[in-house]
Amino acid sequence: MTAARGRKYRFGRFELDARTGELTHDGRRVRVAWQSIALLRLLIARPREVVTREEVRAVLWPEGTHVDYDHGLNNAVARLRRALDDTAEAPQFIETIPRVGYRFIGNVVQDGADPPAVIAPPKHRQWAAGMAAIFALGLAIGTALPRSPVSRSQPPAAAAEARDQAERSLAYTRLVLAGVLAADVAGPAASEASTRALALDPRLAEAHLAAGYTALWARWDWDAADRFFRAARELHPESARAHQAHALWLSAHGHHREALRAIDTAADLERSSLDIARDAARLAFLAGHADAAVTRLRRLLARHPDDAGAHELLSQALASLGRNDEAAPHLIRFLVLIGVDERYATDDARRLAAEGMSGLHRWYMSRPSTKPEDRYGIPFKLALSHALIGNADAALGWLQHAQRQRDSRLLFLNVDPRFAPLRGDPRFQALIEQVGL
Repeated sequence: MTAARGRKYRFGRFELDARTGELTHDGRRVRVAWQSIALLRLLIARPREVVTREEVRAVLWPEGTHVDYDHGLNNAVARLRRALDDTAEAPQFIETIPRVGYRFIGNVVQDGADPPAVIAPPKHRQWAAGMAAIFALGLAIGTALPRSPVSRSQPPAAAAEARDQAERSLAYTRLVLAGVLAADVAGPAASEASTRALALDPRLAEAHLAAGYTALWARWDWDAADRFFRAARELHPESARAHQAHALWLSAHGHHREALRAIDTAADLERSSLDIARDAARLAFLAGHADAAVTRLRRLLARHPDDAGAHELLSQALASLGRNDEAAPHLIRFLVLIGVDERYATDDARRLAAEGMSGLHRWYMSRPSTKPEDRYGIPFKLALSHALIGNADAALGWLQHAQRQRDSRLLFLNVDPRFAPLRGDPRFQALIEQVGL
């Protein structure tokens, strides 16, 4: 994706500027709350695909946000439908999938592309839909972001605006790390908001965390991110989210022992946090401790049996240990939880049990795809598939495409065990340098 692509979406008589968050109808601005705009961004970036309620919650309201999630989500959907003159009973744009989530069903045109013909459901299951199970490791890390105590160092109005600006920046971070927005689209607005938050209240830990995350995905400036994360911990030593951010930074640099200590500190500070517990398992997996990841995930699922991310990661960890028969049921559960038809999920699981992860990817790669290969996020997925089936040249070529897109999943490229066979290649090392690692 170039800097000019993916910024504007037209549907019906509406247009959404994904960079600024401005929604217009026949050229006139439609005022709508930021949660509803964030929801629209999330849905419109994945047209015709089901987005689960849990995915929406993770992007709009990270854990630690004190809000009635169901009530807030229902209100965000209702406000969005009112803005679009849409209804749940006869939807033109936003379809409800009962007890699962939502789907954008309108025809979408990006940046002056020719309008598509009427979109019909594909006759064959799309390659990209089945592959959702393979990529959540990169998408989920860090999507639930911090909430720090109210700063008392500034006048109430300035402190409140600083928090609003920090949350605005963090909202962009959640969308980028979830793969909904590209860094070149979200970067300027996220950087402006975090800079404004720091100017208003330089002692607000959340503002430093927002600036640190933006430095990572928008600029790949690891030194700046470290400084901001360090400042956040100094300002708020009891912040689980500050220790979580530090753990992710350490993990990406291969400092696995320190990363696991930091994430365990975060877990001790916020024992009820599901996303920190999930990150602890992910970091164990990235550290090469798949057995430890399995133990952590089984413990997590005993408390939260319907956590899709935990089932997804457990299927990967078990498959990496050659325990494909054990991995298969968790793959099914993950796919069903994110809205994939159980028949298709069962087909995938059978393939995984019989042929392992590489066989599953060969099968995915043999199926037709309706996704354009230059769409944001697709090059990384293709790179991973080629890496897992042993096609190093193709994997490295697609990683270069992903680097040009500034795909946020490259932040953990140097420690992701799925790319381990490529690490001795000079082209891979050149990519690592480009990411700043």
